[in-house]
Amino acid sequence: MMAKGAARMPHELGEGERAAKVRRRKIVGILFIAGALGGVGGGLMGFYRDQNDPGLIGPLPPVVAIVATAIMAVTIVVASWAYLRAVDEVERLTNYWSSMFTLYFFLVAYPAWYLLWKGGLVPEPRHEIIFVTVYLVMIAAYFWKKLRS
Repeated sequence: MMAKGAARMPHELGEGERAAKVRRRKIVGILFIAGALGGVGGGLMGFYRDQNDPGLIGPLPPVVAIVATAIMAVTIVVASWAYLRAVDEVERLTNYWSSMFTLYFFLVAYPAWYLLWKGGLVPEPRHEIIFVTVYLVMIAAYFWKKLRS
């Protein structure tokens, strides 16, 4: 232990730096595990491609649909809870802001597409396109806010 005011060696980390390093490793671990589970789930869905429309998932056996839904729901809930407990208040606020931005995007984009479809102006809304677009908007909003704060 160092005396108060004593000079540290350049390679030594202070208490706050060590805590930040541990927190960063925890966050990366949470994101890696959640991403790996999502990748496995997405990869498994590749076995059920719709042959008429390769961008879509075809019919799923009921047990696969149930297991995939359970894994997805549990992963999102547990990973979000663990992530928000591990980050600091600035990161948490950035996540809240990007989540609200994404919700507003969805609340405008989906009904607009739906109403334009009902009016015969565009094709029927496609769930996969909506999901991926919302996810990309969330990522873009997060990084935009992160870079500006």
